[in-house]
Amino acid sequence: MKSPDCATRKGLRWIRTKRRLCLLIIFAFLPFCAVLAGLNNPLILLLGVGALFALGFIVQRSLNRSRCPRCGEFFFTQVLTRENWTPFSSLSFPPERKCRHCRLDLYE
Repeated sequence: MKSPDCATRKGLRWIRTKRRLCLLIIFAFLPFCAVLAGLNNPLILLLGVGALFALGFIVQRSLNRSRCPRCGEFFFTQVLTRENWTPFSSLSFPPERKCRHCRLDLYE
């Protein structure tokens, strides 16, 4: 296989960064909630959990809407039609490592 060009590597690096941030938010959620719960202030707990949840939602949405730098289609999701529809076809955890269209590897 030939090496990806500079623009492709840069695009893949950006997708990897968003993927790592998403995983960090997911795995930090419970410890973060435990620390906030220890403060014994329900308002801070509510605001902190809400802010982390909103940040996670934004990062996950951005990650799912990432475009493949090689083919230009969505990297992690596929456009659904009646022929290729399967339940939960746009959800994967952790997000897949290859483009759903051209099979470009995220760590190439």
